[in-house]
Order: sequence, then structure tokens, then C-alpha cells
Amino acid sequence: MPPGSSRVIYSVHGRSAAIGRFAGACRKGAAPGTVYKPTREAADATVAVDGRRVSRAATVVYGERLNGGRGPSGVEHWLIRMDRQNEEVTVEASLEVVRQRGSPDCTFWLYGSFAVLRR
Repeated sequence: MPPGSSRVIYSVHGRSAAIGRFAGACRKGAAPGTVYKPTREAADATVAVDGRRVSRAATVVYGERLNGGRGPSGVEHWLIRMDRQNEEVTVEASLEVVRQRGSPDCTFWLYGSFAVLRR
């Protein structure tokens, strides 16, 4: 990803719609940034992130976000749980952020498990 840009890395889907998005930003002259943002269709989500010089957790709703790490390169571990009347969504993912030394470009990889349980 070129410097000064941002994009959605992955959309988390429930049974009928996207309930949240991981996004990455490649900032000029600063460490790459990551964030998780719930969508309008999501219920309250418990979100935790650990890695790249941060460790935080919060309950987030539409219009809020949880910022990921601010270190140069490394791995962040994310746990997300959203529970509503008809479904339970669980995400356990690792988000790897790489900025090669001397390069302004950033690369993001997301891998892990995702489960949607119906009630």
C-alpha cells in the first residue's frame, strides 16, 4: 500500500451483513496504523488487541473504533465477540504489519479464525 493511503483489510460478516471492518493506513513519515470499526448492523462488540506496542480492549458500537498498534512492523492479535439475539460472532485473528526499512510502502496480512453461531 503506498504511503498516505488507507483501505479496508477485511470485512467481518454475520449471517446477513457486514458487522465490522479491519482497516489499515500507511502514513507518510509515521508508523502504519490499524483499526477495527463496527458497522451500523453490528450489536455491541467486545474487542481486544495486543501487539505493536499496545494492549487494549473495549466495548465498541457503530461510530466508535478500536485502534491497533503504532509500532513500525510486527504482529497484532485481535479478539472480537459480538452477541445478539439470533447470532454470536467470534473472530480470533493475527494482523501482520510490515514496512520494509527504507521503503515508504506498507503491507498488511490478516489470518485467523472466524465463527458465526446461530441460535
